[in-house]
Amino acid sequence: MTAEKEIELPAIASNKYLEDLTNSIRGKSIPWENYQRASLITENELIQLRQYEKDPPNHRYQYIPLFLSLLNKLVRNDTIQGILVLLDDVLTFAWDNCEMEKIDFVNNNFSVMLKLLRKDDEFVQLKTAKILVLVITEVYPIPVNSFDLVTWISLQLLSQNVFVKDIAIQLLQSLLSVSECRKVFFNDDKGLKTLLEILKGESTAQVQYQVIYCFWMLTFDSAIVKDLQKKCDIIPLCIEIAKSAIKEKVVRVILSTFRNMFANANAETTPFFISYKLLPLLSSLLLRKWSDTEITEDLEFLSEEISKSVQSLSTFDEYVTELKSGKLDWSPPHLSDQFWKSNVQRFNERDYELVRLLSRVMATSEDKVVLAVAVHDVGQYVKYYSNGKKIVQEIGLKQQIMELMSSPDADVRYQALMAVQKLLVGSWDM
Repeated sequence: MTAEKEIELPAIASNKYLEDLTNSIRGKSIPWENYQRASLITENELIQLRQYEKDPPNHRYQYIPLFLSLLNKLVRNDTIQGILVLLDDVLTFAWDNCEMEKIDFVNNNFSVMLKLLRKDDEFVQLKTAKILVLVITEVYPIPVNSFDLVTWISLQLLSQNVFVKDIAIQLLQSLLSVSECRKVFFNDDKGLKTLLEILKGESTAQVQYQVIYCFWMLTFDSAIVKDLQKKCDIIPLCIEIAKSAIKEKVVRVILSTFRNMFANANAETTPFFISYKLLPLLSSLLLRKWSDTEITEDLEFLSEEISKSVQSLSTFDEYVTELKSGKLDWSPPHLSDQFWKSNVQRFNERDYELVRLLSRVMATSEDKVVLAVAVHDVGQYVKYYSNGKKIVQEIGLKQQIMELMSSPDADVRYQALMAVQKLLVGSWDM
């Protein structure tokens, strides 16, 4: 499941809940003659509907324009349900028998179905979404506006109905195989947040696999993958899941996600792989026997490449890698006076980039160790750089330090107090 390998799509919305609803509706007849007498459908449409029932499945593709036309003008929920079942049967038969190319997707207006996503009927929404995903994943350019569909799926991820949520995740898995849809979903902050919350919850191995599969799909977009960790903090979450995962497919999709991230956004993701201690996990996983050779291949690749990155790092590089990851710990550079004497001037490069990064970490992190280390480092910067007090004041770090003096954590308070003392004293003799 690497970037070079062809993406294998999951079955589209294979769910017993939806299947049972479909079978129940399929068993109900629609009084087409009454509709024709009421002038809701034409005589020609009635003739086509009756002919549809007689034709074999592989001769039914010609009726797709009829169904779309009926969906556009009829309003009763039970009737819409029945037509959706007929349309889905036709498309599913084509999908299952590799005959999708026989359908004229370009000239059939599937966009009329988007309004059905707003129907006050669960089955209508679910079946409509399934059909639209099937169409979008098959046709290029996309024949409908994907924004409404992605928005609908994001909302269903919040559903209290576990079956609906499962269908939504499956639909998203398929939809994210389409480049345009990846971009739409990645820009939907609420949808991304909900997907992450599902993964952080007490989810089953199957749900973990499906959700991480969605993130794996996102890593095929070179623009998205560069911001994926920054926006979603997915690396530490996947590492923790991999540590306790029993199902091979969960480990496989995590490693495939990491491999894509490394291959497509090395500079943006490798610091996080190192800071979140991925290498020890890879070493541990390499000791296990895997029935899937792809797991071993990915483990060996990641272990070799990340080891090379670690070996090439200087002490200062290690510090920068750790700082950029936002996962500060009491590693040796922070406590080494020699490190600060030798490198403090480098904190001023690129408009005080590293000092500003410390400020961002202090503003965004809720981890007490991270906060303690960050405020300690600001104090060290002031101690060893003669103009440090002025720079810290201009950037706004002084106010951040003062606020941390009232932290509920004793070590954070202590480090903030030490930093304030250094600010008051000014530069120390070097």
